[in-house]
Amino acid sequence: MKINLFSVYLSPQYIIEQLLTKVLYTFKWSAPFKLEDEMPFGIVFAFPKSHFLFAESLVGNLSEIFS
Repeated sequence: MKINLFSVYLSPQYIIEQLLTKVLYTFKWSAPFKLEDEMPFGIVFAFPKSHFLFAESLVGNLSEIFS
């Protein structure tokens, strides 16, 4: 039996841009923002001077990274 060591299991991604857009537009923000699709890494919530990356782990946990 041959095993491919380079194959990676990718679980279904539940963080989708449409869902994130719906949630984020329910709040009032002090600056304009845009969403940038950086899949499979995540979705960037971009303000003029800062960015948040919403990413989902292989087991479905949500992470937020501020830059």
